[in-house]
Amino acid sequence: YRWYRCDVAETTSLDDTSTAFRSTSLKGALAKASPLQYGCFTPKISKEIVQEMVAIACAKSHRSEFVGIYEAPDKPYKTFIDGSETIHKACLNAVAAYAKLPKDGNLAFRTGTIYYYPTAAEWDQGNRGVKCFSWDSGRTYTRSIKGAGTSVLPVN
Repeated sequence: YRWYRCDVAETTSLDDTSTAFRSTSLKGALAKASPLQYGCFTPKISKEIVQEMVAIACAKSHRSEFVGIYEAPDKPYKTFIDGSETIHKACLNAVAAYAKLPKDGNLAFRTGTIYYYPTAAEWDQGNRGVKCFSWDSGRTYTRSIKGAGTSVLPVN
């Protein structure tokens, strides 16, 4: 016999992937707006490296927002990791789709990206999902950029 089991668990945060203690079921927890959903963030950055992504309400001043998942192609993990420019471009396209921006030569001048990719162990287990975030070092937002277009994300 073969059988499969799928478990769902809540993690402590984007940066701390340890399992969080829950006293209630996760059933239906993402069916409507929920604190479990990724939204807007204030990244803590040191020497151009993200140290922590602090979740914040989108109505409060922030510089980053979760825009979607890029499903990377199946290739050796080292090849994937060494392709940071490919990952960045894929996440830029995710920002464009999320914010309704044209995918043209100006896209990189409208926004940047932050991304979290699977660990080697997760990759070996088949996880190819890269979490993509918009990133703006020059301006802050007090709303979601979802569907915002070029008026909210003009060329810098």
